[in-house]
Amino acid sequence: MTTASQIGPRRMTLGHRITRLLQAWLVAPVVRWHRRNELYRELVDLDDRVLADIGVSRFDIPYFVRNAPVDEDVADTNASNEDEPPHREGDESEPRLAA
Repeated sequence: MTTASQIGPRRMTLGHRITRLLQAWLVAPVVRWHRRNELYRELVDLDDRVLADIGVSRFDIPYFVRNAPVDEDVADTNASNEDEPPHREGDESEPRLAA
């Protein structure tokens, strides 16, 4: 009896290729638009003092949103903090804040 690991990598079927094309041409642009629209609405809802705290003026919001990295792969890499050591299971101590 042969297993999948003995056969080697399978070729991509036509269905998989069509799915990848639809993902790249239709779904991904809509998702990016939605994320940018969400970011724009969140920034517009902030008051001027909070915007100044994060270094964005109200007039910079459209430029900032247009140039913001909103792709999944970019968002996932920014989500992890490399400076912070991983939390070990059973370690109940509070993480220390950097000075």
